[in-house]
Amino acid sequence: RNDQTEQEERREIKQRLNRKLNQRPTVDELRDRKILIRFSDYVEVAKAQDYDRRADKPWTRLSAADK
Repeated sequence: RNDQTEQEERREIKQRLNRKLNQRPTVDELRDRKILIRFSDYVEVAKAQDYDRRADKPWTRLSAADK
């Protein structure tokens, strides 16, 4: 009986999740309703110089007094 109730609960959860996933709006619908926006629509995005960012960072070696 316990196993049967667990299976039934799982089945109900699966149905609920499946319903939620099927009712999600598409990307186009979200854009039409002004919900899905792009970061670049609100912030000015500029080209950045491409360089190795793993290089030595000397400011990490500063002591509290140096800062």
